[in-house]
Amino acid sequence: MSSQTQTRSSQARTQHRSTTVSETQSSPADSASDLLEVEASDQELARTAAITLGIWLMLTLAAVGILMLTGDAISAVVV
Repeated sequence: MSSQTQTRSSQARTQHRSTTVSETQSSPADSASDLLEVEASDQELARTAAITLGIWLMLTLAAVGILMLTGDAISAVVV
């Protein structure tokens, strides 16, 4: 292999390496903006989860309230 061919090969590897590194590195501002981007499907899933948790909380509080009001009568039936 001639020295000219080795030089070209070395330059090609260096250029490829620098291109790969620059593609993988991003500024902190870019990564922060990527984290803040929320797709519509993510918002829909978050809304569904919030509604579901709200319903479970409401049912739990209703069950606790009913048990507090009728606990004595229910325990009299069981005992």
